[in-house]
Amino acid sequence: MLFSLPDAFNFNHSFTTTLGIFPLFLVGIYMISEIDKRKIQKTLFNVVCVIIIFWCIDALLQMVSGKNIFGNIRFSPTHLSGIFSPRATLGLVLAVLAPVIFERLRILSSGIYSSLFACSLATVYITIIVLSGSRTGLLILITGLLGWLSYISYINKYFTWPKTILIFVSMLAIIGFLAYQQPVRNYTPLHSLMSGDLKTIDKFSSGRIALWETAGRMYISHWFNGIGPRGYRHAYDDYRPIKGKYNWEYPNGSTHPHFALLEIATETGIIGIIGIIFAIYFMINSLSGLPKAEQINAFPWMLGALIAIVPNIGKAFYSSFWLSLIMWMIFIGLANTRTNSQ
Repeated sequence: MLFSLPDAFNFNHSFTTTLGIFPLFLVGIYMISEIDKRKIQKTLFNVVCVIIIFWCIDALLQMVSGKNIFGNIRFSPTHLSGIFSPRATLGLVLAVLAPVIFERLRILSSGIYSSLFACSLATVYITIIVLSGSRTGLLILITGLLGWLSYISYINKYFTWPKTILIFVSMLAIIGFLAYQQPVRNYTPLHSLMSGDLKTIDKFSSGRIALWETAGRMYISHWFNGIGPRGYRHAYDDYRPIKGKYNWEYPNGSTHPHFALLEIATETGIIGIIGIIFAIYFMINSLSGLPKAEQINAFPWMLGALIAIVPNIGKAFYSSFWLSLIMWMIFIGLANTRTNSQ
């Protein structure tokens, strides 16, 4: 982020964004150094799960009564906002935290009845994500579910590949059924893409194609160090597509390109992409040095951080909220890789 400042389209905005990241690293250093005992790690894990459960209960209340605990009104019966009202962030955050919840439910599943109970809770959890009305949330959820099941089948002999595939297909069927019930305005049929019409594809992407093309032009012009964090909105008018090419014109631009990897490339250039690749390598390397039995303590957090980046096509990567969430999960994951005592 620092390397992008010299060519930032709006230096003040990029500088304040970059400056706001440094306190997070200090918090991260503290977390990694202090959360080094297994008892503390388990407590934090359980506390986070309790908070997530509270969010789910709050969302269910909003679904049934129309208002959540704090009186926030739902957008529609099939579009819940829950604790994050009035922002449509609920499904995205729950999807990112899905590996953590799935791991907690796996631990809960010690017998037949407890397994059925865990499956019921997982279904409710998935339902809330679907009813948040976020296709990006669904994409993140499916990616996280696939990643978590693949890893579990690798380290746990009980989860054989046939069982893993069965669980994934079952979950996918539930997700597909619930998603199909959503209004057509939110879920355009996939067969519409077969027409090859640019505006049809743009409609399916909820108008993102124009944003991606604009970001691509920005990257070509500033491929090395980008246009500066949060600079997309300031540079949009200089790189916008030809008028009439897409359904959405975005006369006032957009705050970000709605594609995390493209945002990183656009705003911090190839340097930012290399940084992300290095961060992912560092997380994988931190896990690989641990015994399999201990890897699972850190993996859900790191997987959550990863799926918050790929395939995120909804939230701005460099927004303070989303970047804080990603770094928070990375820090907890790294803390779980260094356990001093049981």
